[in-house]
Amino acid sequence: MGKIVVCKYVVELHFAEGFSVKMEWRARTRGVVRGHGKPTVNNLYAFVQAFAAAAAPGGPNAHLGERYRQITAAYILEQRSHTVVAEWSFSADLARAMVP
Repeated sequence: MGKIVVCKYVVELHFAEGFSVKMEWRARTRGVVRGHGKPTVNNLYAFVQAFAAAAAPGGPNAHLGERYRQITAAYILEQRSHTVVAEWSFSADLARAMVP
């Protein structure tokens, strides 16, 4: 039998159409699977941008379609306690960009 390992962090992406997706947040690189770094707002923003770019036409996940490029919010949660470690939202990002 295999060993069950619960990941420490999970990233939750919310999309404009009202659905969300959860996946593992890998802080460290393991073998050929690249890690995302510490669970910070800057690393989360980079992850969101890379995820949206991968779903763009010509990207490796283009089959997911437009609905997976319209990310409205993202959170990194500690898996066991469900504590929010980092968060990003499109509206907060837009508000920061509009401040002179």
